[in-house]
Amino acid sequence: LNAFFENALLRLTDFKPRWIIDPSGIVYEAVLDNPVEGATATVYYQNESGEAVQWNAAQYRQINPQVTGKTGEYAWDVPAGQWKVIVEKEGYQTVESDWLPVPPVQTDVNLGLISLSAPTVKNVHLYDGYAVVEFSQYMKVNELTAEMFTLESATVTGLEAMNVKEAYESGEPLATQFKVLYEGGTPASLTVAAEAVNYAGTAMEAPQTVAPALETAVTAVNGEETVTAAADTQFTYQLNVAPADAAATANISVELSHPYSLELVGMSEPDAAGNVTLTFNSIRTMETTLTITVEGTELVKKVVVNKYSTGEYTSVQGGTTEPTDIEKEPVTPNITPTVTPEETTGQQETSTQAEDVLEQAGDTSVSFNIMPIILVGIGAAVLLAIIVIILIAVSKKKNKTGGK
Repeated sequence: LNAFFENALLRLTDFKPRWIIDPSGIVYEAVLDNPVEGATATVYYQNESGEAVQWNAAQYRQINPQVTGKTGEYAWDVPAGQWKVIVEKEGYQTVESDWLPVPPVQTDVNLGLISLSAPTVKNVHLYDGYAVVEFSQYMKVNELTAEMFTLESATVTGLEAMNVKEAYESGEPLATQFKVLYEGGTPASLTVAAEAVNYAGTAMEAPQTVAPALETAVTAVNGEETVTAAADTQFTYQLNVAPADAAATANISVELSHPYSLELVGMSEPDAAGNVTLTFNSIRTMETTLTITVEGTELVKKVVVNKYSTGEYTSVQGGTTEPTDIEKEPVTPNITPTVTPEETTGQQETSTQAEDVLEQAGDTSVSFNIMPIILVGIGAAVLLAIIVIILIAVSKKKNKTGGK
């Protein structure tokens, strides 16, 4: 009996919990806020021989490989060990991370894909005194010069990069839109030289000529700064484009800070006053920022959408009223049992699991604190140890009494 309790005490004091933690990150091209959709991300662990083995995520009720969605995100919860993420997509060079020790927690394992295709001129907008050239890929700002652009019947006087962003790894300035300044008559065509290079140093395959029509430039986009909406509802937002005669040809884009919280389902044609109505499906109870831009301009309109789980949405126009009877939806943490990694070939499936995991992490209304669980576990272990010690002492005393 004594041996039984002594072994139990040894096992108890030797207990070491194993926690399940990430590698997670974003698959992007050139800049971090240019995520790549449809990329296949696969996580591997290092076995005792130092070989990379594809992880059997099914044992953890997860998916490996994962296919990235609109946000380019991927995420797993893995046990301790050495881990590596490999990302591939047709038309891009395959990229892989270094071996990542877990623990510590490995987040922001952001991996950049490099396109195998050459850049092209995507669009040209011609305005009085300048033209806006948009490329299909991010281009090196410091390597594009005004001499690479020629205009028929007009003289190029300067070049300005517009939507400048820093390359994620090198910090080099990149842009997809450039403003070509000119003077003289209205240009009949614009030609870009083949020497123009993208973020990876790949040049255009040949010079490209475009014959754009003269447009009226958009000078402003106006609308409310905040919107209040309930989850699981549909609401509208009215945007005004000025001047009104430029609205008809304006190419409006809307980016969502949380695409799994809102969905843009409709955009009306502008009316005579330049008003455009955007229609959204409100999906999750998460604050979301709309970033509204107009192609060919540097205009940016940001709108904050406050989300609630119950209540009614009041019209954006004329102000908003917060809904009553507000109830936050509970978030249940996903605790997965620990299993030793085993070799597997895995099964490729399209997954939004990474977005769901990161979505819960982004909802600051709920936080999961594991410390109380740890403290309760330690308390229970100490109590059990005391009981075992008492039982051993009582047993020894009885043995001595019996010997006499």
